[in-house]
Amino acid sequence: YLGQEVVPNSGCGSWLMENQATNLITYSEDFSGWNSYQATSNTITAPDGNSVLFLDFEDTRMFPTTTISNSTEYTSSIYLKANKVADVKFRNAAGQDTVISLTTDWMRYELTGTSTSTVTNALLIDARFSQGLGAVGLEISLWGAQLEENSFSTSYIPTSGATSTRLRDIATNSGNADLINSEEGVLYAEISALANDGQFKTVSLRNSATNSYANTLNITYSSTINQILAVYRVNTSSVVILSKTLNNALDFNKIAFKYKSGDFSLWINGVEEDIASNTTMLSSGILDEVIFYRSDNSSPFYGKNKALAVYKTALTD
Repeated sequence: YLGQEVVPNSGCGSWLMENQATNLITYSEDFSGWNSYQATSNTITAPDGNSVLFLDFEDTRMFPTTTISNSTEYTSSIYLKANKVADVKFRNAAGQDTVISLTTDWMRYELTGTSTSTVTNALLIDARFSQGLGAVGLEISLWGAQLEENSFSTSYIPTSGATSTRLRDIATNSGNADLINSEEGVLYAEISALANDGQFKTVSLRNSATNSYANTLNITYSSTINQILAVYRVNTSSVVILSKTLNNALDFNKIAFKYKSGDFSLWINGVEEDIASNTTMLSSGILDEVIFYRSDNSSPFYGKNKALAVYKTALTD
């Protein structure tokens, strides 16, 4: 599981680029329909600023029942805050329980699993003494329940009686050939991936008139865990492929891809990590668009972006 503390206003912001996702929990903030629901009169402020109830979790368990597809990967997530430090069990869509440690701060907990039936009690929270858990007088407040067909949790999607879908994030900047030099320059991004899931995630320069994987340059997280690639393609040939294994793709890294005839290099956090001396170059005026996916509209970038820049000249070291 992953417990993420909610820390408002915690520093520099970033663009969040996410895939399309649907929250299958139809009431993400109303838990009165959950099995064994037992509300107290105690209230607390939720992460969104509204008041929510503490629920009585002494020697009990609560859960919703949700219809899903069989043999499919799902991630369940929920924000929890207890009135005291305690261990409870948290269930995923595969029916597997994991012991999590609750605190008196709001934390988001997530579990991923592959379903084994068409119904699930994912999000089941078990605090029974018979399970070797529980605490006298334990109360837990719940908020932001989410179940999505995904290998990792995405940002919270509120629901109030029906499932809800957030569309894929798309960002482009097209038609700016005067701001991009096809013959030399630097593509720079300070980015982090949302998951180490073996999926390509790409930031590209391309020609806006075409949708093929040709005449482009990319910074991309590859299908290899923690690997970053810098790729330069002339026509349909990858004439330069530079690479580096990051310490952690989920952390922000400052990545610069310099391209110039005879002088290609990949820089990570101020360090030159790979070079190439290719002299086969794109013609003037080819590159005119910045996109958060590959030039053939595949491999969308799902992650966070603190900075993105395109330089018209190949900068010095």
